[in-house]
Amino acid sequence: MIEAKEKIKKLFSYRTISILVCLMLLLSLLPLLYCSFFDYATGDDLWEGAVAYQIIKKGGSVGELFREVFSWIKTEYYGWEGNWSSIFLWCFSPNVFGEKVYSITPWIGILSICIGNWYCFRHFNRKYFGLNREFFLIVYGLATLFAIQYMPYIRGGIFWYSAMINYTFPYGLTMAIFVWIDKYLETGKRRYFIFLILALSFLGGSGYLAIVLNFEAFILVIGYHLFIHDKTKKKRGLLLSVPAILLLIGFVISALSPGNAIRGGESYGFSISNILYTLKECIVQGIAGIPTALWSAKLMIVVFPFLVIGTWQNLDLKKTRLKFCYPLSMTIFLFLISCSVYAPGIYANDELSGGVYDTIFFVFVLFYFCIVIYLTGCLKVASQNWKLGEKIFGENSKIIVIVVTALICIGGFRWLINHSAAKVCMDFIISGQLEDFEAQMQERLEILNDPLIEEAVVPEMNNEQGPFMHMPLTNDPDHYTNMATARFYGKKSVVAVPREEYYESLGEKR
Repeated sequence: MIEAKEKIKKLFSYRTISILVCLMLLLSLLPLLYCSFFDYATGDDLWEGAVAYQIIKKGGSVGELFREVFSWIKTEYYGWEGNWSSIFLWCFSPNVFGEKVYSITPWIGILSICIGNWYCFRHFNRKYFGLNREFFLIVYGLATLFAIQYMPYIRGGIFWYSAMINYTFPYGLTMAIFVWIDKYLETGKRRYFIFLILALSFLGGSGYLAIVLNFEAFILVIGYHLFIHDKTKKKRGLLLSVPAILLLIGFVISALSPGNAIRGGESYGFSISNILYTLKECIVQGIAGIPTALWSAKLMIVVFPFLVIGTWQNLDLKKTRLKFCYPLSMTIFLFLISCSVYAPGIYANDELSGGVYDTIFFVFVLFYFCIVIYLTGCLKVASQNWKLGEKIFGENSKIIVIVVTALICIGGFRWLINHSAAKVCMDFIISGQLEDFEAQMQERLEILNDPLIEEAVVPEMNNEQGPFMHMPLTNDPDHYTNMATARFYGKKSVVAVPREEYYESLGEKR
């Protein structure tokens, strides 16, 4: 009997669950990584990357390359887009160095989320929450799994370089910045200060959502350290105003771009009424976004009871540095921060990139786990003097919750993984659509890379592109994607015609 209990205890141990969660995360990434080898540039990748590609193709010098790139940044800044650091990275889209080099795009996106979450979660867990290693791995694994698998716009967030480098990569960098801020305050080591200066200088000219998050972090940290009595930390807190100012300067340069005004139209510009409207809508959309996010990632609802019990059992109040005494204040605080990432899109009042919704979801997942852990900690503190809590959140409850959660996951497997990134990729692979996409892309690239063809005519491709972002070529040479493709490959024009028509013109059948 005792031996049977020990076996059951081992089977349902946090160590076993942590291994299963990490294995689940790894397996869920395999379909995405497999598809990455068949990912190709499109649209903005071609338009922005054309400058560097043409210089490299003709054997230009490094000096000439950077002169042309900076000249293009200036052109875009005045004509269409203010995000100067993003434009710089767009100019060096991986396809500039080879069609297949573009395959690293999904890897960069996935690693940005995985490494960013790991670095941030690990640091703050060690310093503030004090959860044991096994449960930390469970929290990290689930948070990262949800962020990647249920992101609203997998095409842009992972597989399309232009969006990934403007939203997903800055999110990962922001997670690292949160750690560097804290480490600099604690240690005063110069390397963290240098990291912050470099990272914040770059982010000032990238996606606005990362700017909002980082600026809020700096305001909170600097404001807090103005009132502490530790002179050393107070000085470091004030010194952090340097990278914060650099972030702000980069943002102002970006926001004042004449190109933004052209793109935004008459409604673009600073006004008190727009600010007040944005603040109101942030709250409205933040509230509306909660059920939407939870419903899209239904597993977050399913694992909620387990997270509560796991936190209760693994949170050592003697080791933690947090005071779990402000449940309402902390809930409101975290909610308002998660609402703040809606602000740039609302204020711009323009068509939003899918990467905006991805970042909003990443932040929601992050604060979902933070608030569950914090509120459970508050409950544990409040119930220290009564033993009922130990019965409610004891070992038997854990086993029951795990069994029920497992049954729900098994019974509702298709329902729970519906629209997940892994399922989208698996369907794309198994259906044969990926193989068809690769064959058609190779056919197209053979035409586009032919130096003897100046006015390229290519067969249209089907619209079954699964997880890939693929802006279709049309029969209009002045269509944006047509012009971007012609610009990148050095053609006078590029048009697409129906496949049947294309092969009839060649006297061939398909």
